[in-house]
This record gives sequence, C-alpha cells and structure tokens, in this order.
Amino acid sequence: MAPAQKSKGIGLIVLSAFFFALMSAFVSMAGDLPFFQKALFRNAVAMVVSGVLLLRRRIPVRVPAGCGGPLASRILCGMLGVFCNYYAIGHLPLASSNSLSKLSPFFAILFAAVFLKERLSRVQLGCIALALTGSSLLILPNSQTLGLASCVALLGGIASGGAHVSLRALRKCGEMDSSAIVFLFCLVSTAVALAPSLRY
Repeated sequence: MAPAQKSKGIGLIVLSAFFFALMSAFVSMAGDLPFFQKALFRNAVAMVVSGVLLLRRRIPVRVPAGCGGPLASRILCGMLGVFCNYYAIGHLPLASSNSLSKLSPFFAILFAAVFLKERLSRVQLGCIALALTGSSLLILPNSQTLGLASCVALLGGIASGGAHVSLRALRKCGEMDSSAIVFLFCLVSTAVALAPSLRY
C-alpha cells in the first residue's frame, strides 16, 4: 500500500471515530427509547440514502460469486454490533460504552490474523494488550459498568471488529459496490429492528 493511501486511510478512520462518537452522544440524548427503535431509525435513514445513491448511479444490487459468506458475516456482525452498542449506550455511562465498543479495531486485527491470514506483528500485539488493559482500568473501578450491560458493550465491540474483517474479505473475493453493501446491511437490519418496534 502506498504511503499516501495509508495516510488517507488513517485519516478517514480517525474521522469515522469522531462521527461515531457524535452519533453515540446523539443516541444518548434521544431519551428513553428502546435500543431497537433507535437502531431502526438510524438504519432506515442509511438505507434510503444508499438506495438513492444506487438509483442515481444505476448500480444493480448483485452479489458476486463467492461473496455470499463474507456479505452475510458483514450483515450479521454489523447488526449485532449496532444493537449491542445502542443497548450499552442506554445502560452505561457514555464514556464507558464508547470505550468498550471502540475496541473493535483491535479485535479486527486479531480476526484478520486468524481468518485472513494477515501478519500480526509484535507491535500490534502490544497495542492490543495496552488497549485491553487501558479499557479495564477505565471500566472496572466504576461499579455501574459491571454486569450485563458491559458484557453487551464488549460483545458489540467484538462484533464490529468482525464486521470490519468481513468488509476486507468482501474486497478480496470480488468487486462489490460499497453503496450496495451498505444498502443490503441496512435493509436487513431495518427489517430485523422493525418487528419488535411494531410490537412495542
């Protein structure tokens, strides 16, 4: 990978983390709504936006041969990550829920080494250990963060890491437009969140 591309990628990841932090704050400010309703509105809007982009660019929604597994993994892991994150935001202090959910890049490194056979350096292992240690020092002293909610938040971080690795696997197995990936993810997750929302 060229240095310019690597720098651009790092910058986009930092920008993504900033906007995800803003989203978490807004989700917390949304009040005492069930987490699946918050996820429904978030994914429904993204589904409409990505669908409009596909229509304007006249891109068909198709899954290349061999990409079904990684796409299903991206949808399932991403959906679990969103639901767990929104549940944690409603049951934990915002800083604690974000700290656990933002462990996803470190789990992505581990999953990439296991499933994609990417090289895992000692520096990366050290960073993973440091991140897990730092999160435990932040979370454990506060008794409010112990219990089911913290486990759900951690599960969300793990699932999000799996979603990132699934995206990398999708890029390796064939060309699939990013808007189509977002659309299919949002379509499925909106349908899943709609069922309990209608019953609530």
